[in-house]
Amino acid sequence: MILSGSIVKYQCKAVNNSTAFVNDVVSAIRSDLLTAGLIVVDYTVTAGSWLSEIYTIAGDAFSLDLQIKTSVDYADDGKSPGTDIQSIVDHYVNIETVNGLQASSVPDIKVPSGTPGVLTGQPSQTGGTGTQPPPKPPSDKGWWDSFTTWLEGLGTGGFLGVGLALVAVVLIIGLVQTRKVIG
Repeated sequence: MILSGSIVKYQCKAVNNSTAFVNDVVSAIRSDLLTAGLIVVDYTVTAGSWLSEIYTIAGDAFSLDLQIKTSVDYADDGKSPGTDIQSIVDHYVNIETVNGLQASSVPDIKVPSGTPGVLTGQPSQTGGTGTQPPPKPPSDKGWWDSFTTWLEGLGTGGFLGVGLALVAVVLIIGLVQTRKVIG
């Protein structure tokens, strides 16, 4: 029995066959799950390409880790705990990625305090053992990371600023050239 208030760790690997950005697909999955009574309390997306953040690439692969809080009790089917929840999430991942789900698992379920935990026996989709990966140490970004961050910023509205700056430069150069011809 998976009690209401349990935190279910869901992991999947999928291919984005839709025309939406990967982050938009994940937002739609989170919204779909909320309507099904499953609350995503934390998530991590690892996109196959840094370009998928600013440009949709057909068939771009990504990994998704969700921490989902249940709002009702789920019965144990006798096979592996969490398969009901896994099936619900798989359904929405398939809808939003246009049948792009490749593999999924529920490697961990944390039940509310005071009750014993649930071992699912399912493998982790991230290659680990179902535990949280260690946090990344803070590091200075190199020039490539800074450049790609700048490029990502262009995709979120920076193109307008760069475009306006280029128009201003062209107008100034045009005015200078016009004054030389007249003067």
